[in-house]
Parts: sequence; structure tokens; C-alpha cells
Amino acid sequence: MFLLTFKYRPEHVDCQYCTEVGACRHRAGGPCPWLAERLEAGVVSYSEVMLSLLDDPGCPLSCRRMTELLDSWPGTLWHSESHQANYNWLESNIPLGRADTNRRLASAYLLSSTTELIRFSKSCCVSGIHGQKPSASTDNLSDAELTMLVAAFNLLSQPEPPTLRALLSPNHADLFSTRQIAHALLIARYGSYVLKIAD
Repeated sequence: MFLLTFKYRPEHVDCQYCTEVGACRHRAGGPCPWLAERLEAGVVSYSEVMLSLLDDPGCPLSCRRMTELLDSWPGTLWHSESHQANYNWLESNIPLGRADTNRRLASAYLLSSTTELIRFSKSCCVSGIHGQKPSASTDNLSDAELTMLVAAFNLLSQPEPPTLRALLSPNHADLFSTRQIAHALLIARYGSYVLKIAD
């Protein structure tokens, strides 16, 4: 049995060695074709990974909203200590039902965003274990929390990874839910390396 132990390091993904110099964002304004490898090496900034969302045709984020997201970034993808603790609990205790690990992690990230969402998720989990009808109700969830809940279910249930436009509700997506859903989409695309971004 052979275990792959190779990890990208910053010197492996320096732009000067890029084989796609014409397509690299730093050179010609296009998306970086090696963003996933650069994330693994830890050399991608928050602004670069967020701006990669704009490369999708029909991205619903305006330049103004993207500027608001970048300017108000707190320096971590976790908006509180309880968010990270709830994510760790949810990710390890609730089988979210998909083999696609990245989308499962993205859903766990969304479902652990607020106290009410984690309470709803835990209630559904306990009810499912005991074969009962879930006692949780969405009545206590705000519009932004409902938007994140629907986005989490869409991440798990769609056959293909959904677009940001499909996940965001234009009527109910405030700055907080837009940020959380954008982070979740990045996790779905690139995996847990996104959670380590700190600058």
C-alpha cells in the first residue's frame, strides 16, 4: 500500500514557475488555473479567493457588495468561536448524506453559522436517530438563516455543485448570509484549505 504524502509548499506554486502564464490572474487578468494548489500551499489571500467568485459568468455579486465583503472581513472565515466549535461538532457527529466531502463540509459550515441553525441541526439529528418526526421548526429562523439553511440543503441535494446565483436568495441575502454562502461555495470547490486563510 502506497500513501501519498506530498503537500504543496509555497515555493512549488510561485507564479514565476506557472505553465499558464497567459491565463494567470497576476499576468493577464484571467482566473488562476492553479488556485486549488496555491490554497493548499497557503499562499492565497482572502481577497484573491473571494474575487475568484467573480470569474463565474452571471455571478450575482456586484462590485459594491464584493467591496463591502472584502472591507468588513474580520481576518478569519469563522465569525465567532462558537461557529468553529459548532462546525467541528456538526462535521464529526452528523452524517450529511453525501460522498462529496467538500460539499458536506460546506453544508456543515453553513448549518453551524448561528445558534438557531445549530439548534435546528441538532434537533433534526436527534430526531432522526430515534426515528421521530423532527421537533425543530424553522419558525425561529430569520430570513438570512433560512437562506443559509436552503443553501446548505441545495449543496447536499444537487447532482452538480450549485452556482452562487442558485444559492443566494436576492430577497433575503444580507451581508452576513452572503458572506457565509460565498465561504461555503469556496469550501465546496476547494475543500477545507479555504478555512485556513488568515490574510
